[in-house]
Amino acid sequence: MDFRQRLECIAGKIDNYKVEVSGLRDAGVWYQLGFGLLLLFLFPVLIVELLLVLLIGKDIGVFVPATVVEPPVLIEAEIPESLRDLIPLARKFGIGCDAERGDIMKAASLEELSDLESRVMPRQQEIADWLDTYPETEISDTAAYFLYLGSACDEVPLYIAEQEQGQIHEE
Repeated sequence: MDFRQRLECIAGKIDNYKVEVSGLRDAGVWYQLGFGLLLLFLFPVLIVELLLVLLIGKDIGVFVPATVVEPPVLIEAEIPESLRDLIPLARKFGIGCDAERGDIMKAASLEELSDLESRVMPRQQEIADWLDTYPETEISDTAAYFLYLGSACDEVPLYIAEQEQGQIHEE
């Protein structure tokens, strides 16, 4: 994760706090006070993190980049037999972090992207049916790989077009 993406991650956290604070208008006074005290302690940490990243490029780990976090475990036994041939694609492209998945997609060859699209697109409904067996808030890590594999498949045309434009500009 590069410097710009770290800053975007920090900015996203600050935006999340703004949304949470704005949602407290209808909450009780004690809840608002408690959340205000929480922000009072968290905001300085955000500022210190931002300053360290800006000044010395050092991340103190409050916002750990996705590349540092251990990837979730993919348990083959949870996957329907008919989808198991997609496991290698799910491991490679089924990444929850949009920025990290984008980096992987940009680095993939046209052949890999075409393979991803041709193998996953016709089976999107089968994947969706399997994912629908999970309660919305309790999806397993294994199923999440396939959820994000679907997102990667939807993004393939963008990355193919980007690569084709890059080849035109190189000529």
